[in-house]
Amino acid sequence: MTNIQNTLLYQWFQQVWNENKKESIDTLMDPDAYTHGLAEGELKGSTGFKFFYDGFTQQFHSIQFTIQHVMQEDDMECALCTALLTQAETGQTVQISGMTMAKIENGIIKESWNSYDFYNMYLQLGYTLQK
Repeated sequence: MTNIQNTLLYQWFQQVWNENKKESIDTLMDPDAYTHGLAEGELKGSTGFKFFYDGFTQQFHSIQFTIQHVMQEDDMECALCTALLTQAETGQTVQISGMTMAKIENGIIKESWNSYDFYNMYLQLGYTLQK
């Protein structure tokens, strides 16, 4: 059985999000990595991810991810997560769930695929969304 705390994705969520260490993006992600599922299209490289990170951390404070499970196989890791987020503007706390799958090369993230329930997040914040 995988020890969650020994996985790269655990380190990623702990350092980048829970500890708010933006500089860890450069040490845990390949500068040419691709990130899918967090923005329209794909985010290119650690620079593209930092653009998303800056926008998200301006909108939400006190971001805390909890990793329920991580699966590893060959050069892939997949983490099942929940996150508590506090909206900066209102102080309202919301919870979302989702998962991240990452391709690992040379001990860092080379590519990732993300699926988080942002729709439910917006509903918790009181937005009316059109389908």
